Amino acid sequence: MRRILVSGIVLVSLWQGMTALPVAAQAVALTAEQQAKVTGKPVEVMSQRTERAQVFAQPDGSYKMEQTVEPVRARRGQGWVDIDTTVKLRQDGRVAPEATVTPTVYSGGGTAALAEFGSGTDQLVLRWPTALPRPELDGDKVVYREVMPGVDLQLETFKQGFGYALIVKNRAATRNPAVRNIRMPVEGLTVKTEKGVRTAVTKDGKALFKSPTSVVQDSWSDGEPGMRRGHSIIASTGDEIVITPDSKILDDPEAGFPIRIAEQWWPVGQYGWTSVFKEYPGDSYWNGANMGADRRARAGYSGTWEDPAVTVRSFYHFDLTSMRGKHVLGAELNLLGGWSSTCAEGDFWLAHSDGVGDGTTWNTQPGTGHTQARREAGFGRAGCGARWVGWDVGSDVAHSHHVAKTNYVTFRISGPESDQNGWRKWDTTSQGQPPKLIINFNQYPYTPGELTASPKPGCASAPNEPYITTTTPTIKARLDDPDGGRLRAVFEFWNAGGARLHEAVVGEQESGTQFQATAPATLYQNGSRIAWRVKARDPHGAESDWSRWCEISVDTTAPDRKPTVSSTDYPERVSSGAPGKSGRFFFDAAKLPDAAGFRYRVSGQGWNFVPAVNGSAAVDIAPTTADPIRLDVTIEDRAGNVGQDNEHDENLSNVRKYEIRVNGPTDPTGYWRLEGQSSDTEVRDSNGDHPGSFPAGKAGWTKGKAGKGLDFSGGADSYVSTRNGPALATTANFTVSAWVRLDTDPGSRWATAVSQDGGHVSRFALHYKGEDTRRWAFSMMSVDSTKPRVDSAIATEDRFLPRVGVWTHLSGVYDVSTKKIRLYVNGLLAGESTHDGYWGSQAPHSLQIGRGKWADTIGDYWPGAIDEVKVYDRALSDIPIDYGPSELDALAHTSLQEAVFAFDEGSGTTTYDATGNPRTATLPAQSWTAGRDGTTGFKIDSTYEGTDHVIAEGPAIRTDDSFTVSAWVKPAKLARGVRTVAAQSGGVMSGFLLQYRWPQGAEAPSWRFAMPDTDNSAAPWPQVESPAPIYADEWTHLAAVYDESVAELRLYVNGAQSGAPQALSPRVWNAAGAFQIGRALYLGKNVDPWVGAIDEVRVYSGVRSAREINAEARSPLPDRSRLPAHGRFVDFRGDHRSGNGPMPVEYRREQTVGFYPPAGTAGTHMLYNCVTVGGSGVNGFTSRQPECEGHKSLGPLGPVYTTPPPGITTRKLIRCKVSAGWQEHFDSLSEDCEGHTVEGELGYLLPYTLLSRYQTFDGPADRRSDTGNTPALYRAQRDLVALRFGDATGMSPLYLCRSGTDTYASNDAACGGSGAEQLKALGWIWPQRPDDPAAQELFSCAEISATSERFESTDPDCEGQGVLGSLGFGLNPARITT
Repeated sequence: MRRILVSGIVLVSLWQGMTALPVAAQAVALTAEQQAKVTGKPVEVMSQRTERAQVFAQPDGSYKMEQTVEPVRARRGQGWVDIDTTVKLRQDGRVAPEATVTPTVYSGGGTAALAEFGSGTDQLVLRWPTALPRPELDGDKVVYREVMPGVDLQLETFKQGFGYALIVKNRAATRNPAVRNIRMPVEGLTVKTEKGVRTAVTKDGKALFKSPTSVVQDSWSDGEPGMRRGHSIIASTGDEIVITPDSKILDDPEAGFPIRIAEQWWPVGQYGWTSVFKEYPGDSYWNGANMGADRRARAGYSGTWEDPAVTVRSFYHFDLTSMRGKHVLGAELNLLGGWSSTCAEGDFWLAHSDGVGDGTTWNTQPGTGHTQARREAGFGRAGCGARWVGWDVGSDVAHSHHVAKTNYVTFRISGPESDQNGWRKWDTTSQGQPPKLIINFNQYPYTPGELTASPKPGCASAPNEPYITTTTPTIKARLDDPDGGRLRAVFEFWNAGGARLHEAVVGEQESGTQFQATAPATLYQNGSRIAWRVKARDPHGAESDWSRWCEISVDTTAPDRKPTVSSTDYPERVSSGAPGKSGRFFFDAAKLPDAAGFRYRVSGQGWNFVPAVNGSAAVDIAPTTADPIRLDVTIEDRAGNVGQDNEHDENLSNVRKYEIRVNGPTDPTGYWRLEGQSSDTEVRDSNGDHPGSFPAGKAGWTKGKAGKGLDFSGGADSYVSTRNGPALATTANFTVSAWVRLDTDPGSRWATAVSQDGGHVSRFALHYKGEDTRRWAFSMMSVDSTKPRVDSAIATEDRFLPRVGVWTHLSGVYDVSTKKIRLYVNGLLAGESTHDGYWGSQAPHSLQIGRGKWADTIGDYWPGAIDEVKVYDRALSDIPIDYGPSELDALAHTSLQEAVFAFDEGSGTTTYDATGNPRTATLPAQSWTAGRDGTTGFKIDSTYEGTDHVIAEGPAIRTDDSFTVSAWVKPAKLARGVRTVAAQSGGVMSGFLLQYRWPQGAEAPSWRFAMPDTDNSAAPWPQVESPAPIYADEWTHLAAVYDESVAELRLYVNGAQSGAPQALSPRVWNAAGAFQIGRALYLGKNVDPWVGAIDEVRVYSGVRSAREINAEARSPLPDRSRLPAHGRFVDFRGDHRSGNGPMPVEYRREQTVGFYPPAGTAGTHMLYNCVTVGGSGVNGFTSRQPECEGHKSLGPLGPVYTTPPPGITTRKLIRCKVSAGWQEHFDSLSEDCEGHTVEGELGYLLPYTLLSRYQTFDGPADRRSDTGNTPALYRAQRDLVALRFGDATGMSPLYLCRSGTDTYASNDAACGGSGAEQLKALGWIWPQRPDDPAAQELFSCAEISATSERFESTDPDCEGQGVLGSLGFGLNPARITT
């Protein structure tokens, strides 16, 4: 006989084994399965522990479940405690067992409920009709004495239920009517009685508890159950139960006392054990109820061992619910033999039976099946102690689980029923050790999934099955086992609708991997229809269900015709579209019945596939260049066969070859230059389609990257909203670009430069992406909802980090043909992402500048400046064009002239910035010399640390951003050493150095452009050196370029790039000190002075192109002579400056208030151009004092009369001061300073105003002749004549007129009528030539074109256009004398 280990012993050895896990196992929290494999010992799976069962993972990957027939533990919080039916007094005065599965509480006396069984709404509450005495506690029993005279009430706790019994102690008590008709009130659940069984049900009729038998039994003198046994008649109403005890026993004069009237309540559907007695065929003894003190399971015939003698069989009913989906490998049943009538050998039997329950009796006992006989010695007596007896019940458990598919397995133990020597008792959970069922199992593999095949993926049945081009497909499936470990795959190949042809067993392989099998070469042929399926098999023989059927059809015949190809966007051999502009192409399969799609390629690149719908398809293709390209298209059938090409004979080819011809690049479809004047709130679109505006005061004009720009506050309503619907069709290719500058760090906040609204969110956003990203990004939203997916191309590299105060060019590109979005930063590809959203903004959703939209909320306001916003209806390319920059690169290479030192003063110690910026530079008085093209220049011949150099105020450019510096230089002599042309100082080092260099060991000198890595670096620097020869006493043009976008230094000599470009790491420091000409700063010392002449030093922010540098080197220096006109200019802030020279880009001319008399005219004094620089910025004013009243001088302006000269008409010039707000100064001809404060008289000017011609750069072409306050869309073209202020003898007025979009000058106040309007009076003109040598005739002209646009010219031939006639005579502005 096999000896079976009890669970306690197994657990002790298990936990001892777990004390020394390998280090690898201790490093992470291992599962029980993993621990079992590591230790080689069983490990409990704690998540599967229940009141009855424990599951142990085995080292071989299987499991072992140990289950008792009744509960042995109960859940308490997150842990478990042993079942303990001992009753204890609670703090609330009531009584309860220590630990049971079903919550049970008893009365502590008084009127409290007698018993509460269950919890919450699922609770059965029994009451006693009178007040109860205080109870006596006795183990698992609670006794209430004398609830009626001579009657005690006893409650008893079982492991799964409870019972109550009236203990009738004497004959007198039996005569009490209350004993013969016992009534107990009921609350909570409803009690129903049917066929002698009580059931407690919920409101919806669900049965929770059952009381199967109400027993009446007398007692022997020792209190054990006697031989007289009967039943009560039971009934129930809505609120009470009624017990009518068997009167025959109550009235039997031989009945022994006490007589017990007992009932038990059990949860419905519980598992457990029971004995059935032949002598009491209708009684239930579920889990030992009504058996007295000895609650062991009996088997056999008791004979004289019991009085009266009984014949008993016992059943064990085990739960198999947890075995659902499990594969039983084996099982054993262990019973502890507790007593037998003899130690001698005897027979007993274990039979597999049907199920039992709390209502099972001798009369209702189930049938049996497989039976095992045993003949063994007795146990539980002197000489033969108690012992475990085990049976192999694997087949029985497997039958119940796999065949009968029940949730239980039941066994019957029986003995000889006519021989008292075979009488045996077996321990139960109710008394002694519980019976144990141990099942060894593993879990079934999952049904295979991820069914697919090669070369065509997928699993489907006809008519949707995949078609393939091979007779040997490979079929594939993923196999998984909940136990892990290794598996085999069983593949079957069939003829669809026919027989199985082949089985392939593959493996073993690890669970969770893909298994595959290939059909043998001879199995199938063209036209075959294959069916296949697969199942998984584990090492224990457990198999999954078969997978679903998959079918495949074999087709090896290629398409026999060409497709047709057409496009209205790119008709064949017709120049159309533009690079990057997507066009739609239509493919047709020429009625091929099984066409699945088309293969196509552009310019011989990789093949792409598009599926066919009803034999047709449409694709979007965007040529990347203007070169002719070829589109190849062929049909692909449903199997994957494609039409074959024949390059030698087009008639034999089944590939359609389509020639695409592409126009050159097109202009932007929307262009917002952001050019405006101080009070403007309108923002023009150069194309006129989508103008915009911003609320007054919410944004302001500022110096931009290319001219002017818009400055946004980053607050609410600070943005430009365009009109007339969307500027971009975002379902096709497009590009959006802008120059942006952050004036504050947004940190985690998002900030959008350009977007286009959808209904709920922006369709796209060119922006700074906040939160944890904090990078430049181009994003597109997947759908127009409040929570779309955001696809973002992000500039992740540190070289693209956003920087405050630095202009950065951003371009976002969407290519619908590749489903890609790309972000370019300063012309370089910085980020890429996929995007497949296909919604477009529809009117009135429009393009926005300076904000975004998210979840129906406007926000992400831009905190800084924006300039040059452009959108294109095509995906701009980063492919270089004709060895020059790509379109995207060209967009990012805007340059702005920041300073020009022309050295045209010729004397003194100050030279002025010729751009009009309030920047001056000092130089030695003796340094003037002949310059380039006959102008004056600057000459240095100094010692190592000499003072012969030019030092300009403040930095001219940022050295951590792209810049260009150029100069004309003339070396005086060639000698070894280093000579500096230009540099800009940092703290101790120059940020860049443009130099002549001839070190020891070198054969000849060279030009060098270098940039130190840090502000304290004496180490070798990145530099580019020119091999071009250097000649003494010859003018040479030098240009140095730092291109931050590619992190590269370039050097140009006489307009040509010289020396290989030098790569360097992006500059991380900005030399913010003085701009120096003629020396450098090295480790805190001024060094390397220039020897020779320097002229025309120009400084640009941004990159000048090679073409621009070449043009500069080949062009003569500009004539910077100034007209003797005193103009009044105003900037965005309202600051006024007066003068006759160039002004910074921020300023526009309001008017010319007069002309200066010739230099040296008697009775005149000089006016000076002055500025104050403070917290409010630059404030310009005009002064009579050379020292500018203690402020900064930008040089002389021109002479004015001190008093009105006799015989000459003049106009008084007055200096004024704004009387409120920012008290800036301005010049005026008004005696009351236009309502502001009069500061003083400046002098008297000649009464002329300057008429200049301007040309539009936005919208319809128009030339406009004006005297000032010209709209921002016009730029100055040339000066025409001087007109006189006020009427004079023989003069007539000249008017500015407009007809449609055409502006022109006219002598007619009605402007010729026909809908024309007069805009303003310009001044007075002589109809006839006056007697003045400065007289200049002005002509009215018309463009010889369809527009006949009118303009004015001093050329009698109207510059080759149509002459409309003379407008009269003004004066040549350069020759005015009186």
